[in-house]
Amino acid sequence: MRRLQPQIARVQGISLYMQPVQDLTIEDRVSRNQYQLTVEDANPDELAVSVHRLVDRLARLPQLVDVASDLQDQGLQAFLSIDRDTAGRLGITPGAIDHRPLHAFGQRLISPFSRSRTSTALVLEVKPEFRQGRTR
Repeated sequence: MRRLQPQIARVQGISLYMQPVQDLTIEDRVSRNQYQLTVEDANPDELAVSVHRLVDRLARLPQLVDVASDLQDQGLQAFLSIDRDTAGRLGITPGAIDHRPLHAFGQRLISPFSRSRTSTALVLEVKPEFRQGRTR
């Protein structure tokens, strides 16, 4: 891994975090790094500011390498308002409406593939030409 890191660091636009494969893991969450720190806050905005500040400070320490966060606060958001009366008259359940954006824009786990030591998930997602509302 150490031999590959300098070569991978030259590739623009990606960050790769490598870990040796373990036959037995004890943690309940998989992290991209060997060590992890969990930070919680009831206020998501306050959490985002604090996490970004903490990651920046930790990344400056020469003793630490590959400091990263799994906070996903830069994604796109959309809010859906349901007219329940109209939906009910048309026989459409709130659950059907709630799942429609996920079917259109989300990933779907189709099937897990298992081998003797590893398992891989087959994921269905939208074609790139249909992302961001573009069609060809």
